[in-house]
Amino acid sequence: MNNDNSRTFEELTRQYLAVKRSLPRKFAKTAVNFFKRNFRAGGHVGNTFTKWKKPSSIKKGKTTLVQSGNLRRAIKVVSVSDKRVVVGVNKNIPYAKLHNEGGTIPITPKMRRFFWSQFIKTGLEQWKWMALTNKSEIEIPQRQFITPMGEENKALRKALNRLAIRELKKLDS
Repeated sequence: MNNDNSRTFEELTRQYLAVKRSLPRKFAKTAVNFFKRNFRAGGHVGNTFTKWKKPSSIKKGKTTLVQSGNLRRAIKVVSVSDKRVVVGVNKNIPYAKLHNEGGTIPITPKMRRFFWSQFIKTGLEQWKWMALTNKSEIEIPQRQFITPMGEENKALRKALNRLAIRELKKLDS
């Protein structure tokens, strides 16, 4: 048996195992960055692009879902293993699920007081009408920024496939 071939095979095996170990972490980082890009895009990139509905009140210089940047920064790697990568949002961000899935929140007396104070502070009529509304709930439209577990995201899958091919091509060189 040729000694050069066995060394080459051993080297390729070593390189392959190194890629196999590092790929899940790279997948996780790619997925986090992919979901954070949704904030710049102003919608959810998945099987199709779904643009977010603009809120009625948005601060100058800010975009939809970005007031402080906390929600975007909260997208993190939850767990990584050889077989599974999980990316999610910190549990410290209670409004993340509401924005991602949509829903309703009750209008409380405290909220009405806040609306009045905002009207007095800004003079914007929208705050006055929110304080005076007869509604008992505010509907928050779905502004999905992260794909729920178990759902297919073709755009993310394509990005991960490109990453895997790029990493495997490095073995060839």
